[in-house]
Amino acid sequence: MKNYSLISEKDGKVFHANECRGLIQCVSVDNVFSDGFLVTFANVFGAHDEKYLPLNEIFKISKIINSKAVEIGYLQCKRLLFERSGEQVYLTSLLNVDIKKIHILDCFVNNVQIQFRELERSYALSWLSACSVFHFIYGSKGYFSSEVVLDVTSLRSVEDFYCYLGEIFFGYAGYAGRDLDGCCEILKSQGTERKIVLTIPDENKAKRFLADATGYFNYYDEFKVMIEDIGGEIVTDLSPGNRIS
Repeated sequence: MKNYSLISEKDGKVFHANECRGLIQCVSVDNVFSDGFLVTFANVFGAHDEKYLPLNEIFKISKIINSKAVEIGYLQCKRLLFERSGEQVYLTSLLNVDIKKIHILDCFVNNVQIQFRELERSYALSWLSACSVFHFIYGSKGYFSSEVVLDVTSLRSVEDFYCYLGEIFFGYAGYAGRDLDGCCEILKSQGTERKIVLTIPDENKAKRFLADATGYFNYYDEFKVMIEDIGGEIVTDLSPGNRIS
């Protein structure tokens, strides 16, 4: 089975493997490879019956999910340590490997229920990436509800905020972007047939949360303008004649 693909950055040569074990989360802010990781591949094969990954070449590694290649990150094999029963263990360097995204996506695809709030906060970006890929593979889910309540009480970061927006608008594994522009684009793509009504029980709390989470005092105001610009409505405890009981 072609469960993993590896594409050479040097010449585009493609390899496949049935299994890949040992990849860990390794995201670099300066795009520098991290060294010293043991990665095991099972049943490696190339287009011309190659059985081994070339050393010191950079490969983009992806997992095949629903016949689509989902990028995991980049890998460079430094040395083949040993081979046994069709498995090869390499000493590797890794760059921007988001294995958390793959684990979350596996849960989505296999209907395993898990909530982003259950996970340690460093998973939030990977959750957004997994939701984005799920959205790409299976298409837009359409509104789960266009009349939603936004309560920031349990949110820990701006990434949590967008995880939450995806969930309340589109349901489990829903994706509503990861910034204001992306959120605006996705909500606009749903059309105007169903008007968005967003109820915020404590507007001052929402303002403080978004200011603290983003470091930008006016972030809430820009979010509010974005919702109104696409024809939505925000109802808060501070709205004149508000409907919040």
